[in-house]
Amino acid sequence: MNSIWEILGIQPTDNKREIRAAYSEKAKQFHPEEESEAFERLHRAYEQALEYGNQQFNYVVNQKNYSQSNHNQDNCNQDIEKKQDIELLLRLEQEEEKKLEESRRFGALKQLIEIFEDPKKINNAEIWKKFFISEEFLREQNSK
Repeated sequence: MNSIWEILGIQPTDNKREIRAAYSEKAKQFHPEEESEAFERLHRAYEQALEYGNQQFNYVVNQKNYSQSNHNQDNCNQDIEKKQDIELLLRLEQEEEKKLEESRRFGALKQLIEIFEDPKKINNAEIWKKFFISEEFLREQNSK
């Protein structure tokens, strides 16, 4: 059986952007309904790779916590601030991922994919006009 990294076609990494880019690229190769097993395998690999990234982040945070006990109070306060910054960035990134997944499943990205997958819709100007003024598209664009 292929490892998650072989399925995604990348080297092991905790870089979530790289993981997402690899997943996005590979996801174009499988139609979720026509090749559901392959798509599901890819999606599981993607989720496991993101979990790997979270574990690596937690390891780094734990290492910082350990090293904090060896610093004086000033260094400790700086390390705590850095940890809080890292945790905030992680939460922001997770929220971005959540929004992106929601859009893929229910929002504007879902509609966009449907247009691209239908040869009759992709060249229809009225379909595109409706898409770009749709509530989902406008809401997602204005939330950025």
